[in-house]
Amino acid sequence: MRSTVPIACLAVAALAGSAGSLAQDSRRRSAAVAANLVQELTKRNVTAVAAKDPDQPGSYVAAMYFPGVQLLTIAARSTGPAYLDQLLRDKRYDEAYASLNGASETNGRLFVQDLHADGLKPQRADGCGFDISDQDDSKTVMLDGDWKKQKLTEASYQQEYRQLEERYDKLLSLLLQQLQADGQASPK
Repeated sequence: MRSTVPIACLAVAALAGSAGSLAQDSRRRSAAVAANLVQELTKRNVTAVAAKDPDQPGSYVAAMYFPGVQLLTIAARSTGPAYLDQLLRDKRYDEAYASLNGASETNGRLFVQDLHADGLKPQRADGCGFDISDQDDSKTVMLDGDWKKQKLTEASYQQEYRQLEERYDKLLSLLLQQLQADGQASPK
């Protein structure tokens, strides 16, 4: 799934900076983890990271960062786990992301488009784009604040957001731990 972002929204996001956004959204756990993950990716001059999900045997999580635009994250069971394991051992995370995105089971799969790579927000801000999740390739949740358009009640929309926010926070934390472990293993 591709996301197009109006140039004006990108300019607003770039000018806003992460510190101001995080101060306003400190209640969102994924905001802080996303900021830390983006910082680690930037520090290491990489745009991808991947790891096994220890809570879901046979499952993996991977993210691809597009600086200043978005963070795409996928969690799923791989149809080629031996190949994916080798990519992780070799730290070929961009290939691991591509493999998981292209060859994974749909049952239990989660794909998140985190616009501006600043954690999930429960609604659209200032007419700009919004975060989106696809679950099991059959259920899309648009975090635009318009629950009626998605045929949801306000309570069910808020519940969807809370569950997605919790899972996304865990996935980003796992990826951040992987990057930090990679940094400790690297010679200085």
